[in-house]
Amino acid sequence: MMTEQNLILHRQKIDQLRQSSSLSLSYAAQLEQSIRAVDQNPTV
Repeated sequence: MMTEQNLILHRQKIDQLRQSSSLSLSYAAQLEQSIRAVDQNPTV
């Protein structure tokens, strides 16, 4: 189970990764999908 603080940190990390020229967009998309899943199911 992820706390709200952890979700915020993960979102910040995604933002940082998106700005990195070496990042693959598909990887950022996977991270974002996993975070959305946690947002929709907070007990996971």
